[in-house]
Amino acid sequence: MDRKPGIIGLNSLLAAHFAPLMLDELVVTRRDFPHWMRPDLQRALETLFVESRFCGARVRDPDFAFRLPDLAEAGEGIVAGPAEYQDVDIGDAQPVRCLTRGLWLGVREDVQFAALLDVREGYRGVRARLEIAVGPGEIPACVAVRIVDHLRALVESGESWRGKILVLEAGSDDFDVAPAGLRVEKAAAVRRADIVLPEKTLALIERNTLGFAQRAEQLARLGLSARKGVLLYGPPGTGKTLIVRWLAGALEGYTKLIVTAGRYGLLKETFEIARAPKCSSRRSPRVRVAWTRSSRSAFRARRNGDCWSNATRAVCKSARISPQQRPPRSVASARRSSRN
Repeated sequence: MDRKPGIIGLNSLLAAHFAPLMLDELVVTRRDFPHWMRPDLQRALETLFVESRFCGARVRDPDFAFRLPDLAEAGEGIVAGPAEYQDVDIGDAQPVRCLTRGLWLGVREDVQFAALLDVREGYRGVRARLEIAVGPGEIPACVAVRIVDHLRALVESGESWRGKILVLEAGSDDFDVAPAGLRVEKAAAVRRADIVLPEKTLALIERNTLGFAQRAEQLARLGLSARKGVLLYGPPGTGKTLIVRWLAGALEGYTKLIVTAGRYGLLKETFEIARAPKCSSRRSPRVRVAWTRSSRSAFRARRNGDCWSNATRAVCKSARISPQQRPPRSVASARRSSRN
């Protein structure tokens, strides 16, 4: 026999959870997370709210948004429904299944709380919004702060992206350049022996990048700066791209971010990703490599979209970004002098 399930309004579940408090007495704390934090946010939510009651949600009334203040008055405008997930590729064998909308009801330190997650695509890209509701008073407010701080500490570790080569993709927009998400770049391995350059030039580059990263802790103990910048410049064919590929593979354990010609509008957000708190420790080395090429290569870059070999000016940096410092001697000039 077919049976039609009853409609469960999340408003009634919220009211029963906080009873005898009235819903208009609740205090809501909100925090937004950028799109690239979604995999780590998902894992943090699963860890932190494992013992809480979870409900998927469906918005039936377009006059309401999926927010805790709206849930307080929505009635059956927002009801329990299937949980919706989106696979986010992080370059591993399996993607991370990230929730797009949900509600948790739980108790922490004898304080009842509700946590709401809503992921939405806006004009400036995807953002994940988390809201925590507790009752009035100093103790519940402190519990809400501790929940948010715990989540933030787990999320900002950036474990999902650590040690990988990343490209911040641009969303398709006729009026603005908005981020669409991070993509893990699979780069072919390049050996040091594959690079045809004078040994003196190659050793200079190696000392100011790999050698610098290996001695970061010693520099920190001496109170010296853990920042280094290298600029490679010259016409096509002088080895700039090959050097960057080699460095990207050799900097094991570091997150590398690639910015290409068509994504200059995303530089600000790329810097924000690289400066994430757990990725920008003072003791961690920060290596920045930039290389330039001719305008003809720039045209090919926009046409082909290759993030490695086709960029008029690109920045390959580890997740520890530094200001530019004095560049080494031109690779192109070094090659020309060696030929002479």
